[in-house]
Amino acid sequence: MCLAMLTFVTVNTIAKDVVAVYPLTQVTFFRTFFSLFPCLVLLRQAGGVSALKTQHLPRYILIGSVGTVALIGLFGSLRLLPLADAVCLHFSETLFLTAFCAWFLKEKAGSLRWSAVLVGFAGVLVVMRPTGDILNLGAIYALTFALGDAFVMMNARILTRTDHSVIVVTYFSAVVSVLTGLTLPFYWQMPGMMDLLLLIFLGLGGGLGQLFVTFAYRHAPAATVAPMIYTALLWAVLFGYIFWGEIPDLTLILGGALIVSSGLFIIYRETRKQVEVTVQAPGMPHEKNNP
Repeated sequence: MCLAMLTFVTVNTIAKDVVAVYPLTQVTFFRTFFSLFPCLVLLRQAGGVSALKTQHLPRYILIGSVGTVALIGLFGSLRLLPLADAVCLHFSETLFLTAFCAWFLKEKAGSLRWSAVLVGFAGVLVVMRPTGDILNLGAIYALTFALGDAFVMMNARILTRTDHSVIVVTYFSAVVSVLTGLTLPFYWQMPGMMDLLLLIFLGLGGGLGQLFVTFAYRHAPAATVAPMIYTALLWAVLFGYIFWGEIPDLTLILGGALIVSSGLFIIYRETRKQVEVTVQAPGMPHEKNNP
């Protein structure tokens, strides 16, 4: 999982550089289209092309459409915000996911988890800096990504009940690639050879990161690997300082601490709930798909 976070932050670091030059939809296309190639490795293990048969194509189109908007928000936030600020706001996805699962999937969330959500959103406000510039476009882009990605993750929970997680990732990347590919005739800027390689790496690196995530959940319990997602913030701070001289200020440190601590608490409570369910229902088959 730590390797996955390093890979994703490296991809976002490169994306922060290329989105300063190229349209957001073009960058999103490269990010998803070339991520399909690493997915082929996992797809082969899941049974090959025949495994792509599904009864949930409309839902895949839905999450792909929402995911397109979310990824545009991701790259928009990287264009306008310091790297660490953007990554910190992206972590609010956990808060939105908790709320979505409680409202739409009727998953029980006690007062402690709702309190953690409120603490996390307080951290979001701190990072956004509650001044007259609170609704700056970069923060809106970042929260659009967090909100959209939480919606995608909620639906992924539903889909992985019947479809392998690799199928979910493959369909998602394919739908986003098609939707953003349709915009290329209108929003295309010819890249030079070096930029073309960087754009291709966005997709290959993103797919590689997904491979690492899958291997992480395959070889260790979720309680062990899930908290490691927050190592991404450490890499974001380091890379932001190295490449752009960005130094986190007190508001980012305070807000980030609130967001990360609330996210860790939510992961802890979710893991504890799953353990209690397993103990109460011994003999139940374990979920073999990636969470």
